[in-house]
Amino acid sequence: MERTTTWGMIDGRSVVFPAHTSELNVLMLVFVTPAEVVRSWLPGDDFQLAVAPDGTVHVVLAVHECLGGDWGACNTCDLSVPARPVGASASDERDGVYLRDPLVNRRFHGEIAYWCMGIPRRVAAVDVAHRRDSVSFLVAEGDEPALDVRVAGATPAARSRLVRNRCYAYLDGEPVVVPFDLEFPERFLDRDSVTIVLGTGPLADDLATIGLPRRPDAVAWGTGLDCTFHAPYPYTP
Repeated sequence: MERTTTWGMIDGRSVVFPAHTSELNVLMLVFVTPAEVVRSWLPGDDFQLAVAPDGTVHVVLAVHECLGGDWGACNTCDLSVPARPVGASASDERDGVYLRDPLVNRRFHGEIAYWCMGIPRRVAAVDVAHRRDSVSFLVAEGDEPALDVRVAGATPAARSRLVRNRCYAYLDGEPVVVPFDLEFPERFLDRDSVTIVLGTGPLADDLATIGLPRRPDAVAWGTGLDCTFHAPYPYTP
Protein backbone atom coordinates (compact mmCIF):
# COMPACT_ATOMS: atom_id res chain seq x y z
CA MET A 1 0.00 0.00 0.00
CA GLU A 2 1.26 3.45 -0.92
CA ARG A 3 2.33 5.61 1.99
CA THR A 4 0.28 8.78 2.48
CA THR A 5 2.01 12.14 2.22
CA THR A 6 0.59 15.28 3.82
CA TRP A 7 1.51 18.35 1.77
CA GLY A 8 0.04 20.88 4.18
CA MET A 9 -3.06 23.04 4.51
CA ILE A 10 -5.01 25.11 1.98
CA ASP A 11 -8.02 27.14 3.12
CA GLY A 12 -7.95 25.30 6.41
CA ARG A 13 -8.14 21.89 4.76
CA SER A 14 -5.44 19.24 4.79
CA VAL A 15 -4.01 18.21 1.41
CA VAL A 16 -2.95 14.55 1.41
CA PHE A 17 -1.57 12.31 -1.34
CA PRO A 18 -2.58 9.94 -2.82
CA ALA A 19 -5.88 11.72 -3.49
CA HIS A 20 -8.74 9.66 -4.85
CA THR A 21 -11.51 10.92 -7.11
CA SER A 22 -14.69 8.90 -7.42
CA GLU A 23 -17.76 9.13 -9.63
CA LEU A 24 -15.83 10.82 -12.43
CA ASN A 25 -17.54 11.48 -15.77
CA VAL A 26 -15.06 12.10 -18.59
CA LEU A 27 -15.39 13.30 -22.18
CA MET A 28 -12.22 13.03 -24.27
CA LEU A 29 -11.87 14.50 -27.76
CA VAL A 30 -8.68 13.69 -29.68
CA PHE A 31 -7.37 15.94 -32.46
CA VAL A 32 -4.42 14.77 -34.56
CA THR A 33 -2.32 17.91 -35.07
CA PRO A 34 1.03 18.72 -36.71
CA ALA A 35 3.59 18.98 -33.93
CA GLU A 36 4.90 22.34 -35.14
CA VAL A 37 1.52 23.93 -34.48
CA VAL A 38 1.70 23.29 -30.71
CA ARG A 39 5.44 23.07 -30.08
CA SER A 40 5.44 26.47 -28.37
CA TRP A 41 2.94 25.24 -25.78
CA LEU A 42 5.71 23.56 -23.76
CA PRO A 43 7.70 26.03 -21.64
CA GLY A 44 11.22 25.53 -20.28
CA ASP A 45 14.01 23.28 -21.49
CA ASP A 46 13.25 20.02 -19.67
CA PHE A 47 10.38 18.50 -21.66
CA GLN A 48 9.57 18.08 -25.33
CA LEU A 49 6.62 16.94 -27.40
CA ALA A 50 6.27 13.19 -27.88
CA VAL A 51 5.93 13.33 -31.65
CA ALA A 52 4.66 10.43 -33.77
CA PRO A 53 6.75 9.21 -36.73
CA ASP A 54 4.49 11.13 -39.12
CA GLY A 55 5.23 14.42 -37.33
CA THR A 56 1.89 14.71 -35.52
CA VAL A 57 0.75 14.71 -31.89
CA HIS A 58 -2.57 13.83 -30.32
CA VAL A 59 -3.99 16.95 -28.69
CA VAL A 60 -6.66 15.93 -26.18
CA LEU A 61 -9.52 18.14 -25.05
CA ALA A 62 -10.93 16.55 -21.89
CA VAL A 63 -13.80 17.75 -19.74
CA HIS A 64 -14.18 16.11 -16.34
CA GLU A 65 -17.18 16.13 -14.04
CA CYS A 66 -15.97 14.98 -10.63
CA LEU A 67 -18.90 14.24 -8.33
CA GLY A 68 -16.90 13.27 -5.26
CA GLY A 69 -13.54 12.36 -3.78
CA ASP A 70 -10.95 13.36 -1.21
CA TRP A 71 -10.89 16.98 -2.41
CA GLY A 72 -14.61 17.30 -3.11
CA ALA A 73 -16.59 17.85 -6.29
CA CYS A 74 -15.35 19.96 -9.20
CA ASN A 75 -15.45 20.26 -12.99
CA THR A 76 -12.35 20.75 -15.11
CA CYS A 77 -11.47 21.43 -18.74
CA ASP A 78 -8.03 20.24 -19.85
CA LEU A 79 -6.14 20.70 -23.09
CA SER A 80 -3.12 18.40 -23.17
CA VAL A 81 -0.29 17.36 -25.45
CA PRO A 82 1.93 14.26 -25.16
CA ALA A 83 5.31 15.06 -23.65
CA ARG A 84 8.50 13.36 -22.57
CA PRO A 85 11.84 14.49 -21.09
CA VAL A 86 14.24 16.16 -23.49
CA GLY A 87 16.51 13.50 -24.99
CA ALA A 88 14.15 10.61 -24.18
CA SER A 89 12.63 8.36 -26.82
CA ALA A 90 9.43 6.34 -26.98
CA SER A 91 11.35 3.22 -25.99
CA ASP A 92 12.29 4.84 -22.66
CA GLU A 93 8.64 4.55 -21.57
CA ARG A 94 8.67 8.02 -20.02
CA ASP A 95 5.89 9.54 -22.07
CA GLY A 96 3.36 11.66 -20.21
CA VAL A 97 1.26 14.75 -20.80
CA TYR A 98 1.61 18.49 -20.43
CA LEU A 99 -1.49 20.53 -19.61
CA ARG A 100 -2.00 23.76 -21.51
CA ASP A 101 -3.73 26.41 -19.30
CA PRO A 102 -6.23 24.00 -17.70
CA LEU A 103 -9.46 25.32 -16.17
CA VAL A 104 -11.39 24.39 -13.03
CA ASN A 105 -14.63 25.68 -11.54
CA ARG A 106 -13.55 25.57 -7.88
CA ARG A 107 -10.89 27.88 -6.45
CA PHE A 108 -9.82 25.31 -3.84
CA HIS A 109 -8.92 22.80 -6.55
CA GLY A 110 -7.09 25.50 -8.47
CA GLU A 111 -5.01 26.28 -5.38
CA ILE A 112 -4.11 22.61 -4.93
CA ALA A 113 -3.10 22.26 -8.57
CA TYR A 114 -0.92 25.39 -8.50
CA TRP A 115 0.77 25.14 -5.10
CA CYS A 116 1.08 21.35 -4.78
CA MET A 117 1.56 20.15 -8.36
CA GLY A 118 2.76 23.14 -10.38
CA ILE A 119 -0.29 22.98 -12.65
CA PRO A 120 -1.57 26.56 -13.18
CA ARG A 121 -5.31 25.97 -13.29
CA ARG A 122 -7.43 29.07 -13.92
CA VAL A 123 -10.86 29.35 -12.33
CA ALA A 124 -13.66 29.43 -14.89
CA ALA A 125 -17.24 28.26 -15.29
CA VAL A 126 -17.38 24.62 -16.44
CA ASP A 127 -21.01 23.51 -16.57
CA VAL A 128 -22.32 20.06 -17.48
CA ALA A 129 -25.86 19.19 -18.57
CA HIS A 130 -27.07 15.58 -18.85
CA ARG A 131 -30.06 14.56 -20.94
CA ARG A 132 -31.50 11.13 -21.69
CA ASP A 133 -29.08 10.30 -24.51
CA SER A 134 -26.75 13.29 -24.71
CA VAL A 135 -24.42 15.43 -22.65
CA SER A 136 -23.22 19.00 -23.11
CA PHE A 137 -20.41 21.07 -21.65
CA LEU A 138 -20.31 24.86 -21.52
CA VAL A 139 -17.05 26.56 -20.57
CA ALA A 140 -16.93 30.30 -19.93
CA GLU A 141 -14.17 32.64 -18.79
CA GLY A 142 -15.68 35.79 -17.36
CA ASP A 143 -18.94 36.78 -19.02
CA GLU A 144 -18.07 35.33 -22.41
CA PRO A 145 -18.54 31.67 -23.45
CA ALA A 146 -15.30 30.02 -24.55
CA LEU A 147 -16.49 26.56 -25.61
CA ASP A 148 -19.77 24.72 -26.10
CA VAL A 149 -19.52 20.96 -26.72
CA ARG A 150 -22.55 18.73 -27.25
CA VAL A 151 -22.40 14.96 -27.69
CA ALA A 152 -25.38 12.95 -28.90
CA GLY A 153 -25.76 9.28 -28.02
CA ALA A 154 -23.47 9.68 -25.01
CA THR A 155 -24.22 6.37 -23.36
CA PRO A 156 -21.53 5.23 -20.91
CA ALA A 157 -18.91 2.70 -21.86
CA ALA A 158 -19.56 -0.83 -20.65
CA ARG A 159 -15.92 -1.34 -19.68
CA SER A 160 -12.93 0.75 -18.71
CA ARG A 161 -9.22 0.14 -18.22
CA LEU A 162 -6.82 1.67 -15.74
CA VAL A 163 -4.16 3.87 -17.37
CA ARG A 164 -1.10 4.85 -15.35
CA ASN A 165 0.26 8.15 -16.58
CA ARG A 166 2.24 11.19 -15.51
CA CYS A 167 1.90 14.92 -15.95
CA TYR A 168 5.01 17.04 -16.46
CA ALA A 169 4.90 20.49 -14.88
CA TYR A 170 6.96 23.22 -13.22
CA LEU A 171 6.62 23.89 -9.49
CA ASP A 172 8.29 27.13 -8.33
CA GLY A 173 10.17 27.11 -11.62
CA GLU A 174 11.55 23.59 -11.09
CA PRO A 175 10.45 20.60 -13.21
CA VAL A 176 8.26 18.04 -11.46
CA VAL A 177 6.46 14.80 -12.28
CA VAL A 178 2.85 14.28 -11.15
CA PRO A 179 1.86 10.60 -11.39
CA PHE A 180 -1.82 9.78 -11.78
CA ASP A 181 -3.99 6.74 -12.48
CA LEU A 182 -7.14 7.19 -14.56
CA GLU A 183 -9.84 4.78 -15.64
CA PHE A 184 -10.23 5.18 -19.39
CA PRO A 185 -13.48 4.23 -21.18
CA GLU A 186 -12.89 1.51 -23.76
CA ARG A 187 -15.84 2.44 -25.97
CA PHE A 188 -15.48 5.23 -28.54
CA LEU A 189 -18.38 7.24 -29.94
CA ASP A 190 -19.21 8.31 -33.46
CA ARG A 191 -17.18 11.42 -34.32
CA ASP A 192 -20.20 12.90 -36.06
CA SER A 193 -22.07 12.89 -32.76
CA VAL A 194 -20.02 15.86 -31.52
CA THR A 195 -20.96 19.51 -32.09
CA ILE A 196 -18.37 22.15 -31.14
CA VAL A 197 -18.94 25.90 -30.96
CA LEU A 198 -16.02 28.19 -30.12
CA GLY A 199 -16.39 31.42 -28.23
CA THR A 200 -13.71 33.85 -27.14
CA GLY A 201 -10.78 33.87 -24.75
CA PRO A 202 -7.47 31.98 -24.33
CA LEU A 203 -9.01 28.50 -24.50
CA ALA A 204 -10.95 29.32 -27.67
CA ASP A 205 -7.80 30.82 -29.20
CA ASP A 206 -5.80 27.65 -28.49
CA LEU A 207 -8.52 25.46 -29.98
CA ALA A 208 -8.67 27.65 -33.07
CA THR A 209 -4.90 27.24 -33.40
CA ILE A 210 -5.34 23.47 -33.87
CA GLY A 211 -8.12 23.98 -36.37
CA LEU A 212 -11.33 23.91 -34.35
CA PRO A 213 -14.16 23.83 -34.84
CA ARG A 214 -13.50 20.58 -36.70
CA ARG A 215 -14.56 17.01 -36.22
CA PRO A 216 -12.44 15.20 -33.61
CA ASP A 217 -10.41 12.20 -34.69
CA ALA A 218 -11.66 10.16 -31.73
CA VAL A 219 -14.31 10.58 -29.02
CA ALA A 220 -14.55 8.70 -25.71
CA TRP A 221 -17.15 9.13 -22.97
CA GLY A 222 -17.25 7.35 -19.62
CA THR A 223 -19.16 7.68 -16.36
CA GLY A 224 -18.54 6.55 -12.80
CA LEU A 225 -14.78 6.32 -13.30
CA ASP A 226 -11.98 6.62 -10.75
CA CYS A 227 -8.80 8.71 -10.72
CA THR A 228 -5.93 8.91 -8.24
CA PHE A 229 -3.29 11.64 -7.99
CA HIS A 230 -0.01 10.61 -6.37
CA ALA A 231 2.47 12.90 -4.66
CA PRO A 232 4.56 14.96 -7.13
CA TYR A 233 8.31 14.52 -7.12
CA PRO A 234 11.20 16.51 -8.62
CA TYR A 235 12.21 15.61 -12.14
CA THR A 236 15.87 14.73 -12.61
CA PRO A 237 17.35 13.90 -16.02
